[in-house]
Amino acid sequence: MQVIVTGAAGFVGQHLVRRLEEQGAAVTAVVGPGRTAAAGVPVDVGEVDAMRGVLDATEPSIVFHLAGTATREAGTGPEAFEVNSRGTAALLQAVQATGAPVRVVVASTDALTGRPPGDHYERSKAATEAAAVCARAEHGLDVVIARLANVYGPGDRSRHRLVPAAASAVAAGQGFEPVSPSSVLDLVHVADVTAALVRLGQRAEEPVHRIASGTHVTVGAVVSFVQAIAREEAPPVLDVSPYASSVPLVPGWTPEIALAPGLEATIRWYLERSPDQGAD
Repeated sequence: MQVIVTGAAGFVGQHLVRRLEEQGAAVTAVVGPGRTAAAGVPVDVGEVDAMRGVLDATEPSIVFHLAGTATREAGTGPEAFEVNSRGTAALLQAVQATGAPVRVVVASTDALTGRPPGDHYERSKAATEAAAVCARAEHGLDVVIARLANVYGPGDRSRHRLVPAAASAVAAGQGFEPVSPSSVLDLVHVADVTAALVRLGQRAEEPVHRIASGTHVTVGAVVSFVQAIAREEAPPVLDVSPYASSVPLVPGWTPEIALAPGLEATIRWYLERSPDQGAD
């Protein structure tokens, strides 16, 4: 099976490429311009002709489109729209130009489920989904949207996400105070996420699916758990609560990694490595 993964140098992308290769797929890893050739094929997904060239050369049956920016920092609105929404539209235009039967799995955010977008990142993802819906409805492309919850696991170096930020801080002997400890989030392990993405690439008829644990935990509880592990203390019991959603999970898939053991193993990954070490 020939497969393309855009955003292959990212956290989820690296894990997805590894899983696909372990399952015997021939993977073309597409990374952003400026990356080394060892990381993958450096291509700007926003360049239609460049992506058309990769598609023609590899003739994939599935494209996993993970390329994008997840930053919510002030001043990054134009970048988010350029990379997330315009990049997705260009990729889909390139797929359409090939005329080949290709399934495209577009990564989005579960923050869009049940409420309007709340910041520039979420608005850029809403525009990303709109491009996917248009390509499916107007041009008949086989496009499905994967709304990812808060993905965690070994190898994530983004300080914009809770688990790596808290774990990296305690690993460096620093304190960590969450801004909104009472806020809730859905954490799903990256291994479960990649399993769901592979399944979504092979079978799914609905245009939108969620990849989530289906349970909530508070930010404060996660931080307390991280700090207890760092102090070599017995971690507190995580109080997780299920919640309902109108958007279905990936059919035939359920998360296998429970939060407490998955979180503990992830925290120990950070504690055992220097800050500049990547995923392994």
